[in-house]
Amino acid sequence: MMTKEDAINFLAFSYFGVDIKCDVDNIDNADEVIYAIIDRAYRDASSHVFSVTDDKDNKKKRAVNLIKDWIEKEKTDYQGVKDIWGELKKIYGEDISYGIAQKWINMATKYLAVLCLIMDENSTFVKKYKSIEDTFYDDFHMPIDRYIMKALSQEGYPVIPQKERKENEVQIGKYSESGKKQSKAWSEWEEKDYNKFRKALKESSFYEIGKSELDWEAEAWIKEAKKNKSYVKK
Repeated sequence: MMTKEDAINFLAFSYFGVDIKCDVDNIDNADEVIYAIIDRAYRDASSHVFSVTDDKDNKKKRAVNLIKDWIEKEKTDYQGVKDIWGELKKIYGEDISYGIAQKWINMATKYLAVLCLIMDENSTFVKKYKSIEDTFYDDFHMPIDRYIMKALSQEGYPVIPQKERKENEVQIGKYSESGKKQSKAWSEWEEKDYNKFRKALKESSFYEIGKSELDWEAEAWIKEAKKNKSYVKK
């Protein structure tokens, strides 16, 4: 019978394309796993918004190494995408938005936390990255996409940047897909949109619920995704 460890390894390999089982043939897996995490986060961020196939200038490879180095860099505080935006912009130019960058970075750190939890503590990945996860888990930013924008609004946090501007100032409110108060798509967010969102979230009662952003997001994303899933009726 399949063990729980084998089942988790199968699911992880299916999703990340990397063997996370810790055995004599696979214990030195830190680099392989961190690259797989960042690559998977790239696919989450880039799907439907910019090309994932045309990489003649090795932009993706350069960006992946940049993100890996940033994750490993010693930090006294955690700033998220703000720390690395300038360097990503140098690589991609106008082909990347702040919204795409935040999802790439925030999905990468989310996956790091997930794999540090489910992988064997003796693996080199966990030994190398668990201290980072332990130190900054509560500071990691939740990845923003349409489901999370909806969930935040439905739970009473009107913190979503709107398409409408007043004298070029970012307006925030509840999530809406149509009408005058239509929200700005996360993939189109500029730096000022993300900053206004973060400021509004901090000024709201969100952090009074006693959960980290990632803990709340993990539950909220699944709840919202289930609402949007098309089930086959028999």
